[in-house]
Amino acid sequence: MKLTQEQQYLIIGVVAFLIVGAVYYQFLLKPVYAQIASLDATLSQKKKDLEEAKAIVAKYAEFKKRASSIQRELEWFQNRIPASVDRVKMLDTVSVLQSRSGVHLTDFLANQQPVKKEKYTEFPVSVKVVANYKQLLEFIHQMAYTDTLLTVRELRLTRLTPITVDGSTLRADMVVKGAMSNDAGGTTQK
Repeated sequence: MKLTQEQQYLIIGVVAFLIVGAVYYQFLLKPVYAQIASLDATLSQKKKDLEEAKAIVAKYAEFKKRASSIQRELEWFQNRIPASVDRVKMLDTVSVLQSRSGVHLTDFLANQQPVKKEKYTEFPVSVKVVANYKQLLEFIHQMAYTDTLLTVRELRLTRLTPITVDGSTLRADMVVKGAMSNDAGGTTQK
């Protein structure tokens, strides 16, 4: 079986078309598809980076709010550390706390030595009160809101037997510390 010249041309044309199509795909379309895939991967990575950047920006705003809040709190504490500590003012502050919380102050001894720290000096005062648990917790809680920075270093509780007429159920012996700033060059008054 012999092919006619037309059939030969047709076969050569089909083969030539397939070769041209394969060459076109291999050298023109395949690199374009590879470039498209590469650009798609780059685009996906950029979208992911953008989402991460948005998350960081959102966290930055939250961080900025928290930093501002912490800065205000630090300034509040720094403003509460006076340049000098007056033992009489500490007694007045403890008396005000006593009236707010309902505890009964039984003793206030300012005979302990000041403790010098790096940025401040602590002035411990021995305080004894008679109260119930709620009153004592309110007394200690109110210390956080005084103008002078006061903290409790030691706390010893003793149960009262019998319970007093006013409902006091315990005696608390504590060391309350007032603080004086070392930076301000203040002096201690007794």
